[in-house]
Amino acid sequence: MTAQTTDMRTWAMGRELIDLPKSWNYSTGSDVTFYYGLGADHKAVSVRILAERITPQLFASEVARRANLIRAVGNTRTGGSMLLESTTLDPQQILLRYQRRTDGNSAEIQELHRWVEGVYVMIKAEAYDGVIAPVTERIKTLASSIEKIADPERAGPGFALGPIIIRGNHDHESASITYYLPASNVSLKIYLSAITPNTKQRLIPRFKQDADDIGYPYKLLKQGPLTIATMASEQVLVAFRGEDHRLFKFMAETYRATPSLAQQTLSVTMSGGGPKRRTLDPDAPVDLVRWSLPSFVPRYWERPLWQRPPPPPAVDAEYTDHEAIGVWDAIIGSIRPRGGAVAPPVPPAPPKPTAYRSPTREQAEAERRGLDAFLASPPRSKPKT
Repeated sequence: MTAQTTDMRTWAMGRELIDLPKSWNYSTGSDVTFYYGLGADHKAVSVRILAERITPQLFASEVARRANLIRAVGNTRTGGSMLLESTTLDPQQILLRYQRRTDGNSAEIQELHRWVEGVYVMIKAEAYDGVIAPVTERIKTLASSIEKIADPERAGPGFALGPIIIRGNHDHESASITYYLPASNVSLKIYLSAITPNTKQRLIPRFKQDADDIGYPYKLLKQGPLTIATMASEQVLVAFRGEDHRLFKFMAETYRATPSLAQQTLSVTMSGGGPKRRTLDPDAPVDLVRWSLPSFVPRYWERPLWQRPPPPPAVDAEYTDHEAIGVWDAIIGSIRPRGGAVAPPVPPAPPKPTAYRSPTREQAEAERRGLDAFLASPPRSKPKT
């Protein structure tokens, strides 16, 4: 047991729970995509956290700045602004609509920016051929299901992304989630996918084949089968050297018999070595917009390459190989199913009974007269054969 693993924090992660050293943090920019329908005509909505611990005032001002930067870009085909709509639905929700490309008008992006108890969440979807209302309704419904997690182990049904839980019904989900040790070069990246099939070739033979093809020397620290969240899995742990620094890369992958929301592919990678993350200045101005803007917005704030400072040097991994294995074993061994994470399927609504309406007095009297006339008429004789 290393010093890093004596004090751990439990996170809700997707449909699972995971324990990480308390010094680690969740990376904004992690995201999840939900799929409605499984055919070629499926609909997708993505959710991303842009910031945490921000005020409602900062949230509103940053969304307004985002809208202004998009508004300033013109569409070369229509001659109008790329921004089509900016509507404040309520103090905690702002809807932006803009065209997807500067040379077209057949597709647009809808973004619902939501403030959830200090967390800035962006819900995003695409709309085509002028079909706007269903997309808007879909992202509004999803946004209304998002809550802040108070207790990871009691978060209830839904997909956990950092500090929030996203509820709702959909057919498939995939996500990329990152955790990291601040001011270091160590991180943990997890890819989750619900109903995609297992990889055709498992991790250990696939890694060996790729390593042999590249021919890059590495030191094998550990490999073999293991269990992650009750699912059969494999892991490969290697260390190697760059030009002047030491690196490691640890990988694990799950294989399940019945792909589903409750039995997902988990592909886990912990890496270390290279440039260190910069230490964040708590007094520096916050920028929640630049890194997540659509690609058509000019990056006027970026300095030319020849004016930029040199990149930070690549250095040895923050952990030794022995420390890294201890942290990895503690993390990977802690991943477990989250109780009640998958809600039972919603049964189809029973058909509505046909409403019976009594006949009016006039209709009843007409039907009575018709019946009396029928009974009083002589019986018809059978035709002669």
